[in-house]
Amino acid sequence: MGDTVVLSAPHTEPQLCRRLAQLGLRAGMSVTVGSKTAGGGRVVKSGTSRYAIDRETLELMDVLR
Repeated sequence: MGDTVVLSAPHTEPQLCRRLAQLGLRAGMSVTVGSKTAGGGRVVKSGTSRYAIDRETLELMDVLR
């Protein structure tokens, strides 16, 4: 918790990539990993925006440290 990572292009279905981009989560952006959510997800923060991401989606996302 509190680690800052850079999102990498996810190697997953195009529909999920589009949905993440619509939410503002794009490859190359830095996010800070926050608190856990119910069900094992995480809240991530970028600038003033916060995103709650479920565990299954997190497992499909790639990050660079």
